Amino acid sequence: MEKLEKKQLFCKVFASEAGQLVLAELENFAKSNEANFIPDPRLESYISGRRSVICEIKHIMEENIDEQQ
Repeated sequence: MEKLEKKQLFCKVFASEAGQLVLAELENFAKSNEANFIPDPRLESYISGRRSVICEIKHIMEENIDEQQ
């Protein structure tokens, strides 16, 4: 999938009112707005993985892509 197509699809899904609610719920689930130290390395990896999904969604939506690609 091309970057521009991916961005358009992600924005279409997550820019709607329902999409914003889903994204907010995912952020809450992933604890993406929290930076906590977790001493258990396995749990830390698990939490980091959840957080990275939200970061990737936001990155794709905010990425500045030349529409002439």
